[in-house]
Amino acid sequence: MPGKDIPQSGLFFKNFDKVVHVGIFGLLALLFCWPFYKTSATNQKKIRYFIIIALLTSAFGYSIELIQKYWAEGRGYDLMDWLADSAGALGAFIFSRIVFTRN
Repeated sequence: MPGKDIPQSGLFFKNFDKVVHVGIFGLLALLFCWPFYKTSATNQKKIRYFIIIALLTSAFGYSIELIQKYWAEGRGYDLMDWLADSAGALGAFIFSRIVFTRN
């Protein structure tokens, strides 16, 4: 849905698009981290995997913004969307680091 079609009334709805980006990309990164929860890998190795997953999720978000800029009619590039995507990936990394590396 184009951003201009999102209702703009109220503080929550004004930033609702960014909340959705954080949630979707956070969930994406978390789901990729989940399989490492019960593996026999060391915590240090798990953390390395979580970092790679967070970086790849952020890169995926940026590539989507570039696709919207150059190839998607009616869509545009928004750096703040990518920052929200990256914030979601970072949040998933922090959550995974704390919860999935407990002994």
